[in-house]
Amino acid sequence: MHDYNIFRGAGGYSAVKRGWSWPAWAFGWAWALSKHLWILAIGVALLYFTLLLWHSSADRVLAEQLFRVYVATAIVQPLVFGIRGNKWREKNLRSRGYKLRGTVCAQNAYFAIHHFRNASLEQQRARSKELLADYYPESIVVMTPSESPASILIH
Repeated sequence: MHDYNIFRGAGGYSAVKRGWSWPAWAFGWAWALSKHLWILAIGVALLYFTLLLWHSSADRVLAEQLFRVYVATAIVQPLVFGIRGNKWREKNLRSRGYKLRGTVCAQNAYFAIHHFRNASLEQQRARSKELLADYYPESIVVMTPSESPASILIH
């Protein structure tokens, strides 16, 4: 079980795991591209491409130094992505108008969103029931779990 921050924006809900990001560690720039982190994805891809081009066109001494830089980059980049990936994703969601709505403990992002949405519906139903009870104090408010607050009948 992991903690997920739940964001909501124009594109719906999005869950971001707190802490280490295995997909960011494993897939690097491709992960960044899939999460709409365009500048990061293009920057890392260009870095690797540039290092490979320089390595292939350099003399022997420079090629060895460039190879060392390439290996160091290939070791450090996944670690940085794993550590910072989810924070970058949260920052990107905020910049796209998403708002943090809460934190949920779940097995994966899908279940985190599902749990959060169900909990939110229950809170909305309870609040609607309270408001109706305040508005109609002499009536009994009946609401089944399948009913939405808009379809509540007052007896």
